[in-house]
Amino acid sequence: MGVGPVGVGPVGDALGPLAVAIVAVEVGQRTRVVLELRVGASGGETLELSLRGFGAYNARNAAAAVAVAARLGLDRRAVVEALEAVDPVGDRGRVHRLGEHLLIADCYNANPGSMAAALDSLASLAVAGPRIAVLGDMLELGPRERELHAELGVHAGARGLDGVVGIGPRCAELVAAAAEAGVATLHLADPAPTSSVAAAVAWVRARLEAGHGGAVLVKASRGLRLERVVEALATGERSSPEGPGGPHGGPHDAR
Repeated sequence: MGVGPVGVGPVGDALGPLAVAIVAVEVGQRTRVVLELRVGASGGETLELSLRGFGAYNARNAAAAVAVAARLGLDRRAVVEALEAVDPVGDRGRVHRLGEHLLIADCYNANPGSMAAALDSLASLAVAGPRIAVLGDMLELGPRERELHAELGVHAGARGLDGVVGIGPRCAELVAAAAEAGVATLHLADPAPTSSVAAAVAWVRARLEAGHGGAVLVKASRGLRLERVVEALATGERSSPEGPGGPHGGPHDAR
């Protein structure tokens, strides 16, 4: 999966022009990146990295770091080892193993660009089972928020995802657009009650158990607190519903 070249042009020193090209990206439990580094008129040097953070977009970050390190004359192997040792902080692209399934926790922040990029990486995973996205509201988008959420639903359908759970009132548009594109969906309008977390987890588990080797992405703006969904899935905890639909109304299951 290519995400395009990253280059640093000539800066007028003895090294001459420097460029780093992203040759290949393979997203899995770790993100494999192949880079080609060119310094001056010398031939290209191939560097392979295995990054702990989820997502093809991390290839750009790695390429930029390699370019800066090369310009500073740092040891290539030391730079690769340092990048491979970086562990995602909190729920910023951390990958968990749930038996035969993958759980990607990326629910610290969200905007239309990062959401679309995360869905692209989820869709690119070489897994045999279902690819499911649990998405929460994107906050502070202004007057276009309904349109931007709907566009993500269309994107989820175009990327061939098997399921989408939308949590929060703004995700109504996202879920409706994904359902129209043929994706199995669940909308939970109120993210606050425990019953919403329980409903999301039960819906995801039912679909994972129907297949083998699936993947789940959990992503939202921090205000949605979707780390609760991550924790419940990762620990096998089953939250107790607060009665049918909870105090804030039941989930809407659209297909």
